[in-house]
Amino acid sequence: MKLKISPPPTNEASKSALERRLPKYKYNIRLGRFVDAKQSFLIGASVLPKKDGLVVNGNFPSAGASMFFTLFMLATGILIGLILWLAVWRGSQNKVRDEVAAQLKDEFGAA
Repeated sequence: MKLKISPPPTNEASKSALERRLPKYKYNIRLGRFVDAKQSFLIGASVLPKKDGLVVNGNFPSAGASMFFTLFMLATGILIGLILWLAVWRGSQNKVRDEVAAQLKDEFGAA
C-alpha cells in the first residue's frame, strides 16, 4: 500500500509514531532502510520510505522468519507452501499492514 506523504518521514520518525499509536506491536529498523512492525514470528508489516511517500507491505517481520518460510517452502514443495501462506498468514499480514498504514496516514497526513 502506497501512502503519498511529502516530505516522507524518516525511519526513526515512523517508528516513534507507530510506537505511540500502536503499542501492541514490536518495532525495529532493519538494515537502516525500513521499519518492521511485528505481531508474531510470522506476522508483521514493513514500512519503506520512498521519494514521494511511504510503502507499507504486509510480510514476514524478520530475516529469520523469511528464511524459515523459504526453507519450509523448499521442504514441502512450493505449491503447498504458497497455499498454506495464502490460507494461514496472508490475511493476518494484510490486517497488520492496514492498521499500520492507517496510523501512519493519520499521523503524517497522507494524501
